Amino acid sequence: MGTTCVSAHFVERGGGARAIVAHAGDSRVYQLRDEQLRRITIDHSLVEEYLRQGKITEEEARTFPQKNIILRALGQQRQVEVEVHEHELRPGDLLMLCSDGLSGMVDDPVMEAILQRSSGLEGAARKLLDTANANGGIDNSTVILVRYEGP
Repeated sequence: MGTTCVSAHFVERGGGARAIVAHAGDSRVYQLRDEQLRRITIDHSLVEEYLRQGKITEEEARTFPQKNIILRALGQQRQVEVEVHEHELRPGDLLMLCSDGLSGMVDDPVMEAILQRSSGLEGAARKLLDTANANGGIDNSTVILVRYEGP
């Protein structure tokens, strides 16, 4: 057994605000900036590796039989390499940390639309989880939304 992990640490220094993102597995961080959602982490999974290598297409990835095989997870090995990156933050940026129970059940364009149309973070989080459950909810879903308002 193993588990995935994703975290973000926020700092404001002389060079501006940054999010230090760490993750292992297929839990993700997305950034909504200027109404555009983009994933800022890369899954540590077999399907993601095959996508990077060009062995399968995005369309094939949706129904890939070994979609749930994780290449890095806490508890599977004595040591796990945690990927860490820094990301610039601008006022108004929204970060979404989520488990694969959300990202696996709700397509990115739908998540983007929910985040764009929701008035508050709590309502957006509830709508995202409700949508994942309505789409089958075959895995536990976790979501954390954080908006950077600026110094």
